[in-house]
Amino acid sequence: MNQQAAQQTLQQIAQIAQQLAQQEQQNAQQLQAQQQAQPQQGGAAMGGQQQQMAQKEQNAAQQLQQIQQLAQQCQQQLNQ
Repeated sequence: MNQQAAQQTLQQIAQIAQQLAQQEQQNAQQLQAQQQAQPQQGGAAMGGQQQQMAQKEQNAAQQLQQIQQLAQQCQQQLNQ
Protein backbone atom coordinates (compact mmCIF):
# COMPACT_ATOMS: atom_id res chain seq x y z
CA MET A 1 0.00 0.00 0.00
CA ASN A 2 1.48 3.33 -0.99
CA GLN A 3 1.28 6.51 1.05
CA GLN A 4 -1.64 7.97 -0.91
CA ALA A 5 -3.71 4.80 -0.49
CA ALA A 6 -2.90 4.76 3.22
CA GLN A 7 -4.01 8.40 3.48
CA GLN A 8 -7.31 7.62 1.76
CA THR A 9 -7.93 4.59 3.97
CA LEU A 10 -7.24 6.58 7.12
CA GLN A 11 -9.55 9.35 5.89
CA GLN A 12 -12.33 6.80 5.34
CA ILE A 13 -11.76 5.31 8.81
CA ALA A 14 -11.95 8.77 10.37
CA GLN A 15 -15.16 9.62 8.49
CA ILE A 16 -16.86 6.34 9.37
CA ALA A 17 -15.86 6.67 13.02
CA GLN A 18 -17.25 10.21 13.09
CA GLN A 19 -20.56 9.12 11.53
CA LEU A 20 -20.93 6.21 13.94
CA ALA A 21 -20.06 8.40 16.93
CA GLN A 22 -22.81 10.84 15.91
CA GLN A 23 -25.31 7.98 15.59
CA GLU A 24 -24.35 6.63 19.02
CA GLN A 25 -24.79 10.08 20.58
CA GLN A 26 -28.20 10.46 18.93
CA ASN A 27 -29.21 7.03 20.24
CA ALA A 28 -28.12 8.01 23.74
CA GLN A 29 -30.12 11.24 23.56
CA GLN A 30 -33.21 9.37 22.35
CA LEU A 31 -32.92 6.86 25.18
CA GLN A 32 -32.60 9.64 27.73
CA ALA A 33 -35.60 11.44 26.25
CA GLN A 34 -37.67 8.23 26.37
CA GLN A 35 -36.67 7.69 29.98
CA GLN A 36 -37.79 11.20 30.94
CA ALA A 37 -41.06 10.82 29.04
CA GLN A 38 -42.07 7.59 30.79
CA PRO A 39 -44.67 7.80 33.54
CA GLN A 40 -43.26 7.37 37.03
CA GLN A 41 -45.50 4.38 37.81
CA GLY A 42 -43.61 1.18 37.20
CA GLY A 43 -41.14 2.93 34.96
CA ALA A 44 -38.22 2.97 37.40
CA ALA A 45 -36.79 -0.41 36.38
CA MET A 46 -37.25 0.35 32.71
CA GLY A 47 -35.76 3.80 33.18
CA GLY A 48 -32.70 2.27 34.82
CA GLN A 49 -32.22 -0.04 31.85
CA GLN A 50 -32.54 2.85 29.43
CA GLN A 51 -30.03 4.86 31.46
CA GLN A 52 -27.55 1.97 31.25
CA MET A 53 -28.15 1.66 27.51
CA ALA A 54 -27.67 5.41 27.08
CA GLN A 55 -24.38 5.21 28.99
CA LYS A 56 -23.21 2.36 26.74
CA GLU A 57 -24.11 4.42 23.67
CA GLN A 58 -22.12 7.36 25.03
CA ASN A 59 -19.15 5.11 25.80
CA ALA A 60 -19.28 3.73 22.26
CA ALA A 61 -19.38 7.28 20.88
CA GLN A 62 -16.28 8.19 22.90
CA GLN A 63 -14.42 5.12 21.66
CA LEU A 64 -15.32 5.95 18.07
CA GLN A 65 -14.09 9.50 18.57
CA GLN A 66 -10.80 8.06 19.82
CA ILE A 67 -10.57 5.92 16.67
CA GLN A 68 -11.18 9.04 14.58
CA GLN A 69 -8.41 10.90 16.43
CA LEU A 70 -5.97 8.01 16.01
CA ALA A 71 -6.68 7.84 12.28
CA GLN A 72 -6.06 11.58 12.00
CA GLN A 73 -2.80 11.26 13.96
CA CYS A 74 -1.66 8.52 11.58
CA GLN A 75 -2.47 10.78 8.63
CA GLN A 76 -0.38 13.57 10.14
CA GLN A 77 2.54 11.21 10.69
CA LEU A 78 2.34 10.07 7.07
CA ASN A 79 2.51 13.70 5.97
CA GLN A 80 5.78 14.30 7.83
